[in-house]
Amino acid sequence: MRIRLKRLDRADQDHELVFGVLSLTLLFALSFLALKFPAYVPGCALYDSTGIPCPACGSFRCGAALLAGRFGDAWSVQPLAVILSVCGLLYVVYSWITVLFRLPRVRVEMTRREKGLVALLAVAVLLVNWVYLVLRESV
Repeated sequence: MRIRLKRLDRADQDHELVFGVLSLTLLFALSFLALKFPAYVPGCALYDSTGIPCPACGSFRCGAALLAGRFGDAWSVQPLAVILSVCGLLYVVYSWITVLFRLPRVRVEMTRREKGLVALLAVAVLLVNWVYLVLRESV
């Protein structure tokens, strides 16, 4: 794995602009609106039909707890959502700073094997979080 700073050329894709500034900022805004108007948020179809929580169950309750500053409650409801929210927020801040000030961008280069290991790790983390949610529901 190689991490480097790179100035963008015209041919380079601006991931920070597309994902950080536009997409994630919009996602945070929509999440904020969903938390302010919870009646418009649909329930979990898997939980409603089987009683088993899906890997994302509790994400809106977690977001509401995070916005209220109750980090312990948010962590107990949905730990993965807390981690992803913090990482997403950090990426949005990084993206806005690099886009506004036209700074070099962080680029990570990985081999095919390293990409596979990262994907495997992501699936393992998702499964561990899901097991946590299922066990918490059964207690």
